[in-house]
Amino acid sequence: MRRLLLIPILILIAVPCTALAGHEAGARFDVGVPKGDFADNLEDPGFGLAGHYAWSPAPAFAVGVGLGYLIYGSETRVIELPLVEDVDLTTTNNLAAFHLLMQLRSPRGAVRPYLEGRFGGQYLWTESKLEDQDFWDDDEVGKEVNYDDFALVYGGGGGLLIGVRSPKPGDKRPWALDLDFKALWLYGENASYLTEGGIELDTRNFPVFRPSESETDLLHVEVGVNFRF
Repeated sequence: MRRLLLIPILILIAVPCTALAGHEAGARFDVGVPKGDFADNLEDPGFGLAGHYAWSPAPAFAVGVGLGYLIYGSETRVIELPLVEDVDLTTTNNLAAFHLLMQLRSPRGAVRPYLEGRFGGQYLWTESKLEDQDFWDDDEVGKEVNYDDFALVYGGGGGLLIGVRSPKPGDKRPWALDLDFKALWLYGENASYLTEGGIELDTRNFPVFRPSESETDLLHVEVGVNFRF
């Protein structure tokens, strides 16, 4: 009998939660500023894109997953090869991140501040590719990942959602659009990676690797849009 009484109680709880539940997806430009020991090896910030998908069971709470990609260094040099025209050797230093996220935020208002926590990992790799110097086709001669490593990452920060569009009563397709501004400090575990100038070529054009190693802390400053549906 007591178990049967639980059924209407659970329905009363589930119905309003379902009515409040929503989904969202966001895309942002991301600037990653190295911090701590990472900044000793990288002078310049990285630039890239970030995005997320989240489920919001209540207006003040959301959980989801996110992805990000940064280029934190790039250099191009001309290589002379026998019997062929000179080619460009372009080396890029890259970082790809994936994470779980949780947000606590103001449930209503045109401007809604929020707190965000993240936990995940980041993959750092350096890739070189050869291209011919014909500007009209840029044929790729070859490509190779020279060096890579992985590090766990965690941290958090906060941001602002500024409403651009809100659903109106009677909308057949209720959706909302917000501008999204955030800053996050993420602590990255120790990793080995290459920086600009970390690959040198000897007299025979053979590569010599000079990797750096440190923790991989980053301050992320992200600006973009958040689409709620």
